[in-house]
This record gives sequence, C-alpha cells and structure tokens, in this order.
Amino acid sequence: MSAALLMVGPSVAVGGTLSSAGNTKCLVPLGLMFSDRLSYDAMSEFLYDEARSILCGERLGQGTASEVFLLKPNPDFVVKLEITAQSFQNVAEWEIWSYVRGNPMERWFAPCKMISDSGTMLIQRRVQPLRLHELPKRIPEFLCDLKPENFGLLDGRFVCSDYGTMVRSLSLASKRLVKAEWRGV
Repeated sequence: MSAALLMVGPSVAVGGTLSSAGNTKCLVPLGLMFSDRLSYDAMSEFLYDEARSILCGERLGQGTASEVFLLKPNPDFVVKLEITAQSFQNVAEWEIWSYVRGNPMERWFAPCKMISDSGTMLIQRRVQPLRLHELPKRIPEFLCDLKPENFGLLDGRFVCSDYGTMVRSLSLASKRLVKAEWRGV
C-alpha cells in the first residue's frame, strides 16, 4: 500500500512517484497536511520515524523500556529509544548523568550527550560489552541491579551504561566499594 506524499519544498511526490524540480526538504504524508484536522499523533509518529531513520544504525539490544542502536553519524555513541510509554528511564538517566557529571562519581557512568525534549531519545557514549572475567569484584554501593549487560568498558574502564532504574539515591549514597553480587553469573 503506497501513501500519497507531499514534498515540502520545490518537489511533489504523490502515490509513490516523485517529480523533482530542485532541492528537496522533506516528505510529509498528504493525509497529515490536508486533513480537516492535523493529527498530532500521526505527525509525531511520522517525525519519530524520520528521526529514527536518520539517527539509528545497527540495533545493539533491547531492554524492558528501550531499544539501543548505534548512532549512524558517530558509532562512538548509541541512541536509546524508549519503547515503554511513560517509563521515563531515559529522563532518569539524563538526570543522574547531570547530577554526577563533574564530581568523583562521574567515573562510574557512561556519559549522556543529549536527550530529546520528550525524553524518548537519549544519546549516550557507546560502551564495549564486558566478558565475565572483566566483571569487577567490588563496585560502589550506589550501583544496583547487577546484570552484566548493564555495564561495559569505556576507554578501558568499567562503567554503568544502563542506570535509569538501577541507581540508588545518589545524594544519600555511600561511595564505598562493596562486594559485587552479579546476577545470572
């Protein structure tokens, strides 16, 4: 099934055919532009899909609340797309990163670069997966939910890369190292 499209710019595409008279700005489904009421949900979904197609490369994994992709323009970063409505784990990670950035706790976290206004997309430094023998014996007490896939290596050091729901209150947390009790190992 082919949707009618409007090319915003000097070109128009209808029913899957494209006639170009110059530089193209973007394709927008005609139904979104010429309906009695512009559907915010449909336009949001369209823009989300467009952003995803530009930003997201190879799919690296999926958790309970998000999918993780390589960032196409820079494979040193990943894009985390929230797939569970209103879980706000990307927002939590962004807030945690904002709190630890610039203080000694920063060394334990994969840095976040940017977040979308809605929090559905988060760009974070890419970490390399850990092998079992690389799991540390002791970690800071504030890190919890000790699944190996929540951690990785960044520039040769151990960091947490999935901390939206797994970090205890940092302002009250002890920074002491405790024995790591890894789940599923």
